[in-house]
Amino acid sequence: MERLNAAWCRGGRGDVAMTRALTGDVVGSDPNAFAFLDPSLVGFDNAFYRNLQVDKGLLGFDQVIYYDMRSHNTVDYYVSNQGAFFGDFVVAMTKLGRIRVKTRATSGEIHRDCRFPN
Repeated sequence: MERLNAAWCRGGRGDVAMTRALTGDVVGSDPNAFAFLDPSLVGFDNAFYRNLQVDKGLLGFDQVIYYDMRSHNTVDYYVSNQGAFFGDFVVAMTKLGRIRVKTRATSGEIHRDCRFPN
């Protein structure tokens, strides 16, 4: 946490901004507020990353991605090279598709409620 806070402060943000981001107070304090998860309603693009650069991450932990020095350059890269983002997205989704989902037939269990085991 100390490293994350130090990285955040190097970006010109103070502890108050860090607290707000980590507690999810980025969109506002109205509990009835609504925000789309993807700002690009009709297309697939790198808008998520562009929004991080201008402090408009949807969730607090989203915004932290940009202020962590380990991922900061990746955000900048995806903003400047949408094709690279698309290519890396394809690779990641292909890998994700290879995960063998456990079902009853493969010794797994389908939960009636994801928060609890059956």
